[in-house]
Amino acid sequence: MSTVKKRFTIQTYNIGIVGADVIDSGNLHGEIKWLKHCYNDRFFADPFLWYRDHEFYYILVEEFCFFDEYGRIALLKVDKQDFSLVSRETIIQEPYHLSFPFCIEGDEHIIPESVGGNVCKIYHVSKESHTIISSSVLFDDGIIDPILFSHNGVNYILGGEKNNPSGELYMFIKNEKTEKYICSHEVSNPIVKDRGHARNAGGIFIYMDKLIRPTQDCTKRYGYAIRLMEIKRMDKSEYKEVAYLSLNGGGNPPFDETLHTFNYYGEFALLDGSKDVFAMRNIFFKVKKYLNRLRNKL
Repeated sequence: MSTVKKRFTIQTYNIGIVGADVIDSGNLHGEIKWLKHCYNDRFFADPFLWYRDHEFYYILVEEFCFFDEYGRIALLKVDKQDFSLVSRETIIQEPYHLSFPFCIEGDEHIIPESVGGNVCKIYHVSKESHTIISSSVLFDDGIIDPILFSHNGVNYILGGEKNNPSGELYMFIKNEKTEKYICSHEVSNPIVKDRGHARNAGGIFIYMDKLIRPTQDCTKRYGYAIRLMEIKRMDKSEYKEVAYLSLNGGGNPPFDETLHTFNYYGEFALLDGSKDVFAMRNIFFKVKKYLNRLRNKL
């Protein structure tokens, strides 16, 4: 790729939905239904189902406008029938980048990745008004793609650290007396050291009585493919996982160059993919972003 073309190429994402049977088949070819929307100045990524009703999915995503400095957390109202966007609204915005809005379906607590702000916060957001009720700091430093999971009476957060975001995974355990999460000293941290399956790609879920952690395979490029890892042991003193299934986005154009999120919800899964786009409009986005940066400095 020439230098000029590379400079004006933008990686753009979209979210999609697939039936849960892809875990049995191990084949996503032609199965992804991509979100239908009319925006060409932004992308949506990192989908987590917040709640649903009989007509719509309400999905939390990273929304990134190409002329902005930072991503924000948006809520997408999506029609169940054809997976088209009905409306969007900003839910959480900070003066630093936000992404990966981890949540458990039906719960009002959201933990986005905010490593750019050197902090990890949990937000209590009302499902009725879609406004922030409160927020508190979980860590005084940023955690890469944090996921919360309770197992055998212990509350864990698994995530990476910014010095090696895609190559290492750490375990943090909640101290029930102080309500703080601390890096486990009993287990050998980092618990995973492998670009092929260290970085989280979604929340931990149970499938066929197996405990599954979706991960990003970053061996070829960031978020290239998904590896589902089966957790064999998870306690305060040991963590062990083995490969269960690999998935890539091939055969699902146009967003089939990467596959970097996978969240399972029983009868379906939400995911995202990306493509690299070279277009003259990208020059406009780059110039507008530069002007915004200058304006903020004045």
